[in-house]
Order: sequence, then C-alpha cells, then structure tokens
Amino acid sequence: MTRGCRFCSKKAMGHFGREASLWDRVILESSSFVAVPTLGAIVEGWVLLVPKMHYLCIGAMDNHLFPELHEFQKLVCRMVQDCYGPVAVFEHGPARPRQAIGCGVDHAHLHVLPTACDLVSGVREISNEPLEWQSVQGIQDTKAFYSAGLPYLYVEQPTGRSRLTTHPNIQSQLFRRVVAAYEGRAHRYDWQAYPDEHNIRSSIGAFETWLSRNREMSFQPGQGVL
Repeated sequence: MTRGCRFCSKKAMGHFGREASLWDRVILESSSFVAVPTLGAIVEGWVLLVPKMHYLCIGAMDNHLFPELHEFQKLVCRMVQDCYGPVAVFEHGPARPRQAIGCGVDHAHLHVLPTACDLVSGVREISNEPLEWQSVQGIQDTKAFYSAGLPYLYVEQPTGRSRLTTHPNIQSQLFRRVVAAYEGRAHRYDWQAYPDEHNIRSSIGAFETWLSRNREMSFQPGQGVL
C-alpha cells in the first residue's frame, strides 16, 4: 500500500464493495484485480480494471501479473460488449508520480468502455503535441516504456489491435477529452468536476443483470474465463 493513494486507501479501509460510493462497487474480481465503475462515466458501461497491489501504471506491474490481467480483461470486455456494444481499452501511463498524464490518480488503472469513437484519430485531432503511434502485441509492451522512464498512451481498439505512443508532454485526460467531444459534451471530460453518477448507477444495474444471466461465468487465474 502507498500512503496517499486513492485506491490503496480505499482498499485498506475496506471501502471497495460497500454501498457508500457507487464508483467503489466491485463488479468483478480476480486474485489480483478488481473491476469497478469509473467516477466521471461520460458514457454508461465505463469501468476500470485496477490491480489490488500498488503500481504507478500497468507498465510498472510485475511480469507474472500480465497473463491474469489478459484473462480478466477478456471477461470484463465480454460483459461490457454484451451490455453496451463495441469496446475500447486504454491507459494514460505515467512514468513517475504527479505527472499530468496520470490524471491525478497515481495507481494503475486500465479503462474499458463502450464507444464507436476512433480514439487514436481523436487524439490526433486534439493533442497539443504530435504523437507517433506504433503497433504492439498488447498491454505487456507498456513495460518497456515505463522501464525507459517514458510516459505513454496505450489503446486497444478494435479488440486485439494494440497501439502505443509516448511524448514528454502528454496532456491530462486526453482520451477522456476525445470521448467527451465525440459524445457532444466536450466540456464534461474532467472526472473530478463531472462524476456522472447517473451513468454509474445505470451501468451497475446492467452489469448485475448480465451477471445474474451468466452465472456459469467464473474467473480462474491461469485457466482463463470459464
């Protein structure tokens, strides 16, 4: 646990899964990860995949966690897609604490959301800096960027096509800005200013219904989604 970390403090105090905050409701869980709604859900069905141990970004995680993350992500993406349609996955990956790209949350979290918006094209249109994207095998390739001290943007869209980019001055909440503009609410990108609790509440209801209809679904690390 890291003192001052929003996610670590909530886990230590046992707040994940309680009714007090909708965005702390655990929807799905594996040995090392939880899926929770995101505060500032611009659209319904937006969730975060969060490691239970503290890491600054996904690229900072230990190697042995990536197979479990991959399997857990597949289950979460299936749920979101079944409920809401085509899915995108992204991460704003800081290389050190308190960088703007970290969006004010220095604990690794991977975004999974339903959107038809082309996130890479959207970033090209609004980024303050020129960004060059490269195709990669998957989220595990973020480790090379983090190890080199490089902040990064990771996106997987459509499912199975992964791309990464880096720049020393990536602005805060860049992918969120893209989604907000696509939804016609460009000013509502900031999760701290616009929590959008109504979308969180609707998402939880949809996911609970999906889970009740898919009781045979279970997660076994190392064995995949059953």
